[in-house]
Amino acid sequence: MTVSEKALRQAITTIASIDGISMNPQHLLLDILALSKVPSFAEEQTFNSVVGTIAKALREIVNNHAIGDNLKNDFTGFKSLHTKSDYPTDPPHDDLRIVYEPETKQVWVIAFGHRYLPDYFYERVRQSNRL
Repeated sequence: MTVSEKALRQAITTIASIDGISMNPQHLLLDILALSKVPSFAEEQTFNSVVGTIAKALREIVNNHAIGDNLKNDFTGFKSLHTKSDYPTDPPHDDLRIVYEPETKQVWVIAFGHRYLPDYFYERVRQSNRL
């Protein structure tokens, strides 16, 4: 089963409308598409739930820039928040990641997505030249 174009558009709107975050629009689209390719998220209701989980986590970041773990190596200066969808593929581990740069008034979101699917999250971010 595939996620409908309507659900993809709604997911983009949901994330883009969160006050206090900024994100490159192309990267937002790519991250939404990548989420829709995760086999366990391919049902539309499941996909919508996962987008809701990410939106909730983004709001938490906006309210507290200090949450998340400091990253190192290629990602020095950035933070990563790990959270769990309602459909984890590797229980009991957090299966979702959000990489962001806390700024004074806004949070710059670098990427979000599943930890391993469709491929390893941090490698995908590194290769996409988002940093």
